[in-house]
Parts: sequence; C-alpha cells; structure tokens
Amino acid sequence: MKSIIVSYFSDVGDSTYYSDHGKRLSKELETLGDKYSIVGLKGHNDYRANCLSKPLFIREMYHKYKQNIVWLDVDSLVHKSLSLFDSLFEKAHIVCSAHFHPGMKPEPFYV
Repeated sequence: MKSIIVSYFSDVGDSTYYSDHGKRLSKELETLGDKYSIVGLKGHNDYRANCLSKPLFIREMYHKYKQNIVWLDVDSLVHKSLSLFDSLFEKAHIVCSAHFHPGMKPEPFYV
C-alpha cells in the first residue's frame, strides 16, 4: 500500500523555526515526488505540550487518509524519496525506530 508522509508544526512564542521547516520539508518532499501532508497547528505555545500532540495527530491522519502513514519530525531533512517504506514494511502495522538508518536522527514512525 502506498504511504503518505505526515508531519505538523506549532511555533512557540514569536519563533518561526517550525513553520520555516514545514515549508522547507514540503518543498523537499514535493521535489522527490512523495505524497505528504504537513499541517500547521495552533499548538500550546509550549514545546513539550506540542510534542505530546503527535500520537493523536498520527491517529487522525491514519483515519483521514486510510492508508499507511510515515511520520517525520518537521525539522527532518530528506535527501531521497521515502517510498522505501512502501516495500520495506508491506506487512507491518506499526513500526517505530529511532535508528532506522545509520545517520538518521529523527524518529520515523510508520503506521
């Protein structure tokens, strides 16, 4: 089943760090031809509280798109298409790894 890459951003205070990364990640994924949905959320004006929104957001995206989900932190850098998830995890339901590939810092999450 084809996957969709999802992420969100919620800036804290006057910073645009996460929204800037959301724009950059969207361009990277579009250039690579990956299907994605990156959403700006109002957030809680608190980094930790914003991070705690991930499980609910991932569940909402899974139900919205009714297809496999690949979560990426919005400040992740993508250099190659992430279509490898389509074949690598064909039979998986949920995979979470902090060290999926050497040098990969973010935690991709596949549902």
